[in-house]
Order: sequence, then structure tokens, then C-alpha cells
Amino acid sequence: MNLLRDQRLDLQLLEEFSQKPALYAPGESHFWDDPYISQQMLEAHLNPAHDAASRKPETIDCTVKWLVDEFLATLPGRQVMDLGCGPGLYTVRLAKAGYQVSGIDLSESSIRYAQSMAKKEGLHIAYKHADYLKWRAHEQFDAVQLIYFDFGTFGPPFRRIILENIQRALKPGGLFIFDIATEQHIRNLGSGEEWHAATGGFWSPDPYLCLSRNFCYDDKQVMLSQHVVIDSSGETKVYRIWEHWFTSQSIKEELYENGFEIVWIGNDLCGNPYQTQGNGMGVIARKM
Repeated sequence: MNLLRDQRLDLQLLEEFSQKPALYAPGESHFWDDPYISQQMLEAHLNPAHDAASRKPETIDCTVKWLVDEFLATLPGRQVMDLGCGPGLYTVRLAKAGYQVSGIDLSESSIRYAQSMAKKEGLHIAYKHADYLKWRAHEQFDAVQLIYFDFGTFGPPFRRIILENIQRALKPGGLFIFDIATEQHIRNLGSGEEWHAATGGFWSPDPYLCLSRNFCYDDKQVMLSQHVVIDSSGETKVYRIWEHWFTSQSIKEELYENGFEIVWIGNDLCGNPYQTQGNGMGVIARKM
């Protein structure tokens, strides 16, 4: 859409963007696979100084070691799938630990990077550029992981699809390993209301104005991070990132309804025990 009408800025349309949209109102679709944005995401994944896109290397090391020692080593097989694998930060570590690893990601840039790193390290990792909502496998994996709050970025119908896909792909007794946001995590983010102008940045290589704001839907346990990006010609794109937060009881019920039972829950996937005021939850669930 364009905010310019007869060479004038349409302030009424702009004002509408400051209003709370309907729950799960769509924005730009599949923008993570946009050639430019996906490259910015890849750079964020690989930056060890922050955990904006992926967790810091020391946290990933801790997670992989703990998962291998406490859970993966107890499984009869060694087939692991990483959904939303990004540039392969977990898959490489798991492959080096002796696991037969596969990875799926929507970003072609991340998959290309992951493939190049596997080749450089002499590791056989089966990567696929695909949407894991459309992924299908049958009793092929001992464990499936979905890490860094990805599960909660989908609405209930899509979460059911994800759980159905994982349920189908896991061998009997296989594990689903994932983490999710808590209410404390969402509250820490605050309103997030800000605007900034850039001559080029995360959303575009060209000059733009970005209007950002967070909206909470408390009765549905959902937060929206909305970014309205306006270029110099008035062309406007709305990016919406939804995030559902969970309690230990709500995730237990959702998993049980879809054929999983929780075998472990904590504040992360490094083995730290569960605390109600934690910023996240790490969950290990077994296919029933």
C-alpha cells in the first residue's frame, strides 16, 4: 500500500496503524525468506555479541551438551531433526557429537550458509529449504527440536499442524524438544513503541521510516510486535510477529491433547529448574 494520496501523506491511514489490529491479522507473508531481510537475519544469527536471532554460542554449547547427556543419549537411535534450524548452529554441534542430523528452514540464505559450513567441517547433515508447516515424515526421528520460542509464534491452528507433523515424524517414544515464552518474558518487552529513520537497515537497503509498537492480547496470552516500514515513495509494508506465552499448565494441556506427555520442564534447555517468574520454559515431551 502507499501512504501518498495526490502527493499528500494520508495521515488517516497512518493513524490506523497505531490502532490495535484484530488478533492474528496478517502482515507481510513469508518475509523471513525475502532475499534482503533473510541476509540481515543470517548476520544476526551469526553475531556472537547478542541473542537477537539465535542464542549466544556459550548458551548453544550448554544446551547441546545438556540435551545429549540427559536425554538424547538415552534414546535407542540417533536421528535428530532441527525445525527452523537457521544457519545450523545446533545441527553442527549435534553432528559433531555423533548424531545423524537433519534441518529445515524457510530462509534460503540460512540454509545455504548451513550447507557450506557442514561441507567445510566435513559433516553429513541433511538440510532442506522448506516450510516446516508442510514437512512430512513417518516415524523417522528419535528427536525433533524447535528452539528459541518458535512454537509460540504460531496461532492455535498452526501449532496443531506442527504437533501433528512432529507426532507423525517421531519414532514411538521419541522426544519433542522446544522452548516457549512466559508472561514474564512478554512483560519485560514492554510497549516497544518507537520510531526510527534509516538510510538503510534491517528491513530494507533503501531509506525508510519504521514505526514499531507492541500490542498485548491478555485474554488470549498473545503479544504482537508490529513494524510499519515506509519508504521515500510512501510505499508501506506492515510486518507482524505474533508470540503466544504459556504457563506450565497450558503447555501441558496442549501437548496432551496432541499426543505428548511432558517428561521435563524448566526455565530453559540448559537444565535450570522451573520457576514461575522465569523468562522462558524449556520443555521435553515424549510421544505417547
